[in-house]
Amino acid sequence: MEMDELSTASTRLILGADLVDQNFCNKKFDRTFNKDNKKNLSRIWLNFDRCTDRVNSSKRAQSNCEQNTRMANKLDEYSLLQIFESITDCQDKLNVQMVCKRWNAVCEQSWRSFQQLEVCEHCADEDGFIDMFLCKNILQRSYNYITKLNLSCTTHPKNDTLMDFDFHDKDTIYGHPCTSTVSQHYDIKPWMLNCCNIQQLTISSCVIQCDDAFLSELFRNNQKIRSVELIQLKLDGSCFRDLSYKHLESLILATCNITQINLESLDQIFVKIRCFSIRHSDIVRCNIEYALTPSLQQLDLTLPWIDEVNEVFEGDNTHQLALSTLETNSVILMNLTILILENSQLNDNLLSLISLRGYQLLALDISYCKNVTEEALQSLINLSKLKCLKMDGLSVSDDALENLSPNLKIISATSMYHVTEMGYYMAIEQLSSLLVIIIGNDFLRSESVNSLIQMLETEPDRVTPVEIILYRATFPREELVEIPPSIQITFENNLQCIDYSMYL
Repeated sequence: MEMDELSTASTRLILGADLVDQNFCNKKFDRTFNKDNKKNLSRIWLNFDRCTDRVNSSKRAQSNCEQNTRMANKLDEYSLLQIFESITDCQDKLNVQMVCKRWNAVCEQSWRSFQQLEVCEHCADEDGFIDMFLCKNILQRSYNYITKLNLSCTTHPKNDTLMDFDFHDKDTIYGHPCTSTVSQHYDIKPWMLNCCNIQQLTISSCVIQCDDAFLSELFRNNQKIRSVELIQLKLDGSCFRDLSYKHLESLILATCNITQINLESLDQIFVKIRCFSIRHSDIVRCNIEYALTPSLQQLDLTLPWIDEVNEVFEGDNTHQLALSTLETNSVILMNLTILILENSQLNDNLLSLISLRGYQLLALDISYCKNVTEEALQSLINLSKLKCLKMDGLSVSDDALENLSPNLKIISATSMYHVTEMGYYMAIEQLSSLLVIIIGNDFLRSESVNSLIQMLETEPDRVTPVEIILYRATFPREELVEIPPSIQITFENNLQCIDYSMYL
């Protein structure tokens, strides 16, 4: 029998055997088993299959399981440790510790390999309810080893680029925290403060409420933090004084409300920082120009969404100052690979400057920038490395899609009410590298999509197939004409599932 089969057999036995999936354990042992262990595990596997046979009587199955348990106890501690480290379900690992003193001692050592805690993955059930008691028990055993702590209602994508950070919106419903899915009966803060090796930290108010005093102590205890992401927290900004700048590379403040933060006193923090975001955050009395340095590679200055009653928000001056800094100090633009200015006060002058100095830009988001005109969009053709462009909600016509960056692979052009199928056709026809185009608005009809498909049928020489994603289309697929092989039509109601980073 192969080693991974032996591992799977042993793990299934320990966890209760017949209810654990065959693929539960996928980690191979890194040391060769001795002959006695191989013999014992082989006997366990054969007897275990008989034990899980539903045809056998319950009395006979119970007898076989007891025999298998005795065989498992013959495994040495190293073998047990390897098996326990292969258990990925934290609740199962905690249950294993309750079997006996020997297993408890061995399993306690297996927590050393547990270095990433994401509450929505390790502490949530099928309905999305986060068990904070389970989170507390995990932290009690692994706080010395955790390097990544994610206390938010979402799991990070594999590629942590700002283009995929739309998933922050899952933490909120119309700007309010989703606290209904989290059990707040157990305080995990004392165990968080025991952590001393955190390198990646994500905290959302929908999971745990934090103030500046708590964050200050947490930052002081973890001097090797490389990435900090705070979601929907209300702070005064004093906690950032205790944030170590030696290793910090990423600082993301998403939908936060910060009353005052003196970045001039924190200028050392931004010496090495590569990713900075104040996405949808209301930050007042902040000298943000100190955060915009030439070392930046990813920058997000998305404005918060406001309702019809409030025309401005308190931090509007902060965002205006950030845009002015980009315009006056264009050196910052030269190293940027991702720039997100969604819903900002971006004007034609700054967009033209971005087109001239953004030599390294791979992704640009100018969605819902009301001050951008068609003339300024023509300058995007200078961005030769640009692969991702989000221009949702712009008040432009078909001509705006005629001269875009030649190497674009994905375009998001939803809610562009003045653009017809002819504009989309021109974009697809001219961009030979285009893989995906996202279109759709409240008035999109099947007739327009059919017209676009028929126009694209006249381009048989296109080498690269293009995927057209229809966002929130109200008509069924049956109303579409026959789709040629060079076109793929996808209906999508949630753009958060799109991995933009795969096109960069």
